[in-house]
Amino acid sequence: ISLALIQIALGGLVAGLDAGLIYANFPKMGDNFYPPEFIEKNVSEFLYDPAIVQFIHRCTAYTLMFYIFYLSIKLLNEKYRFIASILVIMI
Repeated sequence: ISLALIQIALGGLVAGLDAGLIYANFPKMGDNFYPPEFIEKNVSEFLYDPAIVQFIHRCTAYTLMFYIFYLSIKLLNEKYRFIASILVIMI
């Protein structure tokens, strides 16, 4: 739940900074998986740079997706098929 809340908060930052307009291609950001701003900026500037916020938002989405798939497989083994299928449908 906390990872989903972080993802929602990052989505608000992406929307507020209009970060979705910078790198509209997916899954790459320009020519790489990460934006060039990621290497050029200091850690203290990460939440102020729209490209970095968009990159962190994407990475959190990947992490959340893989975790939900892992949790669904684990629930399938424990015979909670309905809950597992709801999780997969949600993702």
